[in-house]
Amino acid sequence: SHPTSMRGDYYAGPLWGAAQSYTHLRLAENGDARTSPEYITTKITDLAIDWINQQSTPWFAWVAYAAPHTPLHLPPQDLHSRQLSGTTDDINANPREYYLAAIEAIDSELGRLIDSLSSSARENTTIIYVGDNGTSVKVIDTKVYQKSHSKGTLFQGSLAVPMVVSGAGVSRTGERESALVTVTDLFATIAQLAGSPITNVHDSFSFTEILTNSEAQLQQNIFTQFESASTTGFAVRNENFKLIEYTNGAQELFSLENDFSETNNLANDPVYSEQLENLIQYANSITAVNPSETINITNAILTNVSGNCESYIAAYTAQALDVARDITFIGDLSITINNGKCIFATNAIPNHDFNDSGNAFPNNVSEQNDVFEITSNPTKSISPTELSLVTDNAILLNGVK
Repeated sequence: SHPTSMRGDYYAGPLWGAAQSYTHLRLAENGDARTSPEYITTKITDLAIDWINQQSTPWFAWVAYAAPHTPLHLPPQDLHSRQLSGTTDDINANPREYYLAAIEAIDSELGRLIDSLSSSARENTTIIYVGDNGTSVKVIDTKVYQKSHSKGTLFQGSLAVPMVVSGAGVSRTGERESALVTVTDLFATIAQLAGSPITNVHDSFSFTEILTNSEAQLQQNIFTQFESASTTGFAVRNENFKLIEYTNGAQELFSLENDFSETNNLANDPVYSEQLENLIQYANSITAVNPSETINITNAILTNVSGNCESYIAAYTAQALDVARDITFIGDLSITINNGKCIFATNAIPNHDFNDSGNAFPNNVSEQNDVFEITSNPTKSISPTELSLVTDNAILLNGVK
């Protein structure tokens, strides 16, 4: 209903869907709605500048421009370099030119926003610029992509978006990075830039290392799932190869290194069977953790003794009673794999009743937000390791340390 209900301190902008007009838009500012006659790209910039200038403590601003979303239009001439008439016929005949003009207008206003920062603020601010999704069929660059590979598909014209990171914490400049990153990774990355010690949360992996180190190693695979009336399935890729699999089981494998336009399907070529199988296994490790297929292990006696944690990839739940306090908890544990490590994300509630002895626990049990990483193929120690509550050197398969 409103962004501030999601714990944002301040919000200004449209509250519903895409912009219906770039010059007569219903604009809300912390719940107060009014019609704004100003060009929306300029207005959003003004609001951002005003808000930043009011801040006296460290801040985070998410400046989300409506452009270059439809309706295609002619921005104010001082914000772009193109000579366009702005007539309906011209827009319909040259949609990509108007799309690019809207992007130029963002560039101009983003420059004004950055220039408005004081020198000390600029030195202490990290700027992340990223597209929200791929390009629509009317304006896609046909020199690179096929029209049928536009927004709303599982091809690169829909999934690949630009991202630029600059400013504080970024020592690499003017470089193009080939590491695999998804927008989901912004969550952990921004948290780490702000001082959090956590490098990953669920499917979000911080990429702060590559901002200073060109040799840093990030995740080797990335995964996207998509559902619409016309396309439903997933895409998974590594550095060179990409697999698309639809809900009917049809598969397409592409070599992005040699075929970025994704025209040559290699899925049935036995030469690439190993690459296909590797991507299928990674996709299975993700799609296996489905909340609708959560395994209930309440009071289960766990007997599997596999030394490879890949054997336990799934989502688990359990109901447990804090007997002394008469409080019921729901245990939650997911086990996934990434880059040869199993990742346990758990609220640390056991799969059985607890606190039922004569003496109550010294501390009240509460849900936690724990993430543990374990190598998928551990080696056996020469001697037993003492279990410890001080260090994380063991985890039970009900999610308890």
